[in-house]
Amino acid sequence: MLTRVLKFCIAVVPVLAIALVVSHFAAPIDPALAQGGNPKVKALIQSLSRSERQDFMSLSGPERREFIQKLMQKRRGGGSTPSAKSAPTSTATPQVPTANIDTSLWRGPIIDVHSQVDQRTDLSSIVPMLDQAGVSVSLISTRFKQPSSDILNLAKQHPDRIIPTAKSKTKPFMKGFPTWRKYLNTELQRHPYRAMAEIIMWHAAKRGVGAGKAVIEPDDERVAAMVEAARKFKWPYIVHIEFAAMGWDKRDYMAKLETLFEKNRDVQFGMIHLGQLEVPDVALLLPKHPNLFFITSHANPISKRHSGSPWSEMFSGDEFTSKWGKLLLQYPDRFVLAFDNVFAFHWEDAFLPQVELWRKALAKIPDGVAHAIAHKNAERLWRLEPAKPVGAYASTSGQ
Repeated sequence: MLTRVLKFCIAVVPVLAIALVVSHFAAPIDPALAQGGNPKVKALIQSLSRSERQDFMSLSGPERREFIQKLMQKRRGGGSTPSAKSAPTSTATPQVPTANIDTSLWRGPIIDVHSQVDQRTDLSSIVPMLDQAGVSVSLISTRFKQPSSDILNLAKQHPDRIIPTAKSKTKPFMKGFPTWRKYLNTELQRHPYRAMAEIIMWHAAKRGVGAGKAVIEPDDERVAAMVEAARKFKWPYIVHIEFAAMGWDKRDYMAKLETLFEKNRDVQFGMIHLGQLEVPDVALLLPKHPNLFFITSHANPISKRHSGSPWSEMFSGDEFTSKWGKLLLQYPDRFVLAFDNVFAFHWEDAFLPQVELWRKALAKIPDGVAHAIAHKNAERLWRLEPAKPVGAYASTSGQ
């Protein structure tokens, strides 16, 4: 009997000790994701680095499940979690998913004015994916602890395809630490950025932990500093505000935001994700503020399936809804296309289907309006060279 007890203690005590250590350093695991304590899922999460777990916990429930499924597939296939820091520098074209090309798709060039990469994004796959989708140029920033050098180096290798954008999503900036201004000035002076990434002004708390509510008022000194940087470099200022999640604060915040637009008429403001606004609000804002335009990222059913957030919805099937379609025709120079890939699985799973959906919808509106939304407005606002068709779209696209 004593021998059995000793064997049990020898087997169990080390496991309990390891579990205590892991639970101290690891982010909490979503009970729904753990599927009743699934040890394989827990082991996968615990195998991530601390920063990777923080990114994981910032995802919504559907995004977490998507990530776990993708990671399990990679592990079963003998692969490892892709890392941007260890992305190969080989010039060989990696295998990436292909977009179906048919005559129902609009054939013109596309510029993606806002996307991001995290530490799991395989940087070597980005340009091949742009080729597959027929996306001529993408403006990309890194996220949080991901070094800006990663995207700066990629832009050096592909200067006509990748435009590096300066990020503000750093801990000093978001928390308002005294060092934020020095960091910002150093970044802008040291590196050859050609645009500015989104400024998080009102971000809703996401399910789980690790991505709490973030609010920066329109009259905050950090906003003023970023507006001044946009003015100095002649860059659009990209506003990230989630009005649909704001509730009772919407009216007061909107009033302050409109004051910001009015006081800075010489700066172009782009509201990413349409600000989670619907047609009536957008229709009111556009004639009032000639320096405001809307960025269409996440406003589609594919993106909404990957997130529990209340993004705007521009589509009915594979065409624009009647209300959004009318607004696009009324203000063709005030809408700009973007996809805002954030995490690796956005690039891997959602990017190509979204581009295909957009091409189907663009084919159903006047060609001049389609060109304006897909690339010409971006060329004007960011002072870019005219986009050239790429990949399989190069031989059949009209300008």
